[in-house]
Amino acid sequence: MKKIFLFFSGILILGICTGMVSCDKKEPTQLSQDCPLSCSRGDINYNTIPYEVADLILLAHYFVEGLSVFSPNSVVRDYQICTTDVNQDCQVLTLSDLVYLVRIILHNAVEIKDTSPSPELVFIVVRNKIVTVYCSNPIGALYLELDSPVTPTLLATNMEMMSKDNKILVWSIVGSCIQKRSEVINLDGMARLTKIELVDCDSRELKNFIVINL
Repeated sequence: MKKIFLFFSGILILGICTGMVSCDKKEPTQLSQDCPLSCSRGDINYNTIPYEVADLILLAHYFVEGLSVFSPNSVVRDYQICTTDVNQDCQVLTLSDLVYLVRIILHNAVEIKDTSPSPELVFIVVRNKIVTVYCSNPIGALYLELDSPVTPTLLATNMEMMSKDNKILVWSIVGSCIQKRSEVINLDGMARLTKIELVDCDSRELKNFIVINL
């Protein structure tokens, strides 16, 4: 274990992203006042009542099922997609939107003054098919894609999981978080991670992560 943490420290100093998954850097998001909006935020199921649990469930299902969860009518579908920008960062269909929507429904949302990615660094260790996260602050949601279908087992007992084929979403409808050092899921078979997205409990993206395969 001591060797592992020394290894982590060396990577942190060098600032190198390693492993199968590359670090996807994006420019900071726009200010909300610069984001034109022609829909009602939070009305994802298109019933004129925003910020319902049904809206939250629909958005969660999007991450594992894709755009098929929305209306087949292209005009309605575009409206639904527009409404998912609940954190007003000018980006739709994001994990940040999902976590912030949970907080709105639970009535514990606070004004987001900074929607740019968090500077925190997260280590994701894959060992014996178990995915473990090491972070300085709890994680609000985790999304994974793999190179082949899997049947994962959820290990983070305070969280929920949705999965379909090669996609996995770990989140919480009651606002729970993945703690600082937690085994999250167990992956079956020989599937390998190809994509990772994370946000913290304040709904900020965690773009700085390092994947370690042991």
